[in-house]
Amino acid sequence: MKKRYLFAFALFFAAGLAVSVYCDFDLDRNMKLASLAAVLGLTCVLGLLSHRFTASLFACVGLISSLFYFQAYTRILVNPLCKLANHTYVISAEVCDYAVHYDDMQCIEARVDCSALGIDYPISTFDTLLYLPATSEKLKPGDQIRVTAGFYIPEFAEGYDRARSLAAKGYYVRASSLKFVESEDFCFEIASCGQTPARYVPLVLAQRWKNEISKRFDAREGGFMISLLLGDKSCMDERDYQNLQKSGLSHIVAVSGMHLMFLVAFLTQVFGKRLGTFLSIPAVLFFACMAGNTPSVMRASIMVIAAGISFLLMDEADSLTVLALSLLILLFQNPYSIASTSLQLSY
Repeated sequence: MKKRYLFAFALFFAAGLAVSVYCDFDLDRNMKLASLAAVLGLTCVLGLLSHRFTASLFACVGLISSLFYFQAYTRILVNPLCKLANHTYVISAEVCDYAVHYDDMQCIEARVDCSALGIDYPISTFDTLLYLPATSEKLKPGDQIRVTAGFYIPEFAEGYDRARSLAAKGYYVRASSLKFVESEDFCFEIASCGQTPARYVPLVLAQRWKNEISKRFDAREGGFMISLLLGDKSCMDERDYQNLQKSGLSHIVAVSGMHLMFLVAFLTQVFGKRLGTFLSIPAVLFFACMAGNTPSVMRASIMVIAAGISFLLMDEADSLTVLALSLLILLFQNPYSIASTSLQLSY
């Protein structure tokens, strides 16, 4: 029987983060020792009774470390950004993805330069969703903007916690320039990038594919093909998506292991097993960036890459251990992602 200690650690690490996120759990000074003693004692007793002391110890460490990691992450990386709420700044930012257009405005994913805000932050930039007036020229990844905007935290409305949902995607505060348009001090400058930075090449290529598909097929067929290839369901016919949900086939338009295994199978058929597997590792990473690096894509990518590396090393990968590793990578990157519906369904 395989000793899946990492799986036990990851399972209880995720459970601890879920408690922290959904229950707003906070470790104050008086409760730390009591919580640690209670959890450690209970886990050790259960471990001794079940004759799985080592696995129980890993589970205990996972639960305790998740509570401390969440508190440290929140205080260092989240709280300073939340303090920006209800304040106005002239921000400098880089456009990270293509804009989502509405009637007279657009929403972009922006990487904000902290030095322009004059705040003490451990890293130089942070990501946010930025609402801007509509522009005649479409913004593209790599463009630089300078705009007057106000930060805010979305409110809880109609039973939906928007702040938690956005935090699960890595956006801890939002910004909008719309209400400052009529102000005399309003600033909005755009500097188009001459050459697309290398980190945005997958997004640009994905957008070109979408444009070509839209040109060559009608709206319904093109939307379904874009969803099937890249997981972007925004262009898909609503009736088709509802029919897929009713038939239990909606997973085919969510990029996951099935898509990646088709890619790996194609490369191994063309280049042979060993060379094809080797080439599949950068190909999977590139495709994951094209598909938006959602939790389901990242989980599948990590597992496929781990399986490929194991094959190249003539070893066998344990699926549960690799699954636990992929979960830990996502949660270490953003512990709030435990509240992501995509991550929950994926795991």
